[in-house]
Amino acid sequence: MAKWNANDIADQKGRLVVITGATSGIGLEAARVLAGKNASVIIAARNTNKAEAVSGGIREEFPAADISVRELDLTSLKSIAAFADSILADFDRLDVLINNAGIMACPFAKTADGFEIQMGTNHLGHFALTGRLMPLLTAGETPTRTGLHGFGVRLAKPRRERSRHLPMGFVGTGGSQGCNRRRPLHLQPSNLQGRRNRAA
Repeated sequence: MAKWNANDIADQKGRLVVITGATSGIGLEAARVLAGKNASVIIAARNTNKAEAVSGGIREEFPAADISVRELDLTSLKSIAAFADSILADFDRLDVLINNAGIMACPFAKTADGFEIQMGTNHLGHFALTGRLMPLLTAGETPTRTGLHGFGVRLAKPRRERSRHLPMGFVGTGGSQGCNRRRPLHLQPSNLQGRRNRAA
């Protein structure tokens, strides 16, 4: 049986796609392929100069590509709000949100809002972004939200000890990335309100 590849993707004309971290790696390839399949693609990136260079390269390959760049810094809730507000103002639906951006094994630092930077970028930032864009996602014909940055580690078993294969001070993430797929259910406002009521 032949393996599935990008050539098997159906025409995406009329679908709006937002991709975070699309200036390299999987995000860039997703933007390239989906733009080539006629989707309207928005690259959400902190480094807009780099993103513009990427979008320019995609237009060279696909002259008719509908691809644009908007600034988004996942380490800042203010930036996330501004980005989401601009999407809400300009569109009446969002068909696909690809939460691809992520950092790993970085020195200790904090986001603009005081969260540890890897947790803030990979998890909290995307959670806040998805929540703000949810009205448009639910308005899409076949809304899709996916997170890609955890695939490299999601199959590992949870572990507490530091691996000798990882830099000093860095512990294996194990299955922590996989919890992103469950967190939205547990943190829905209705569920949180129910927990507060039971605790009262």
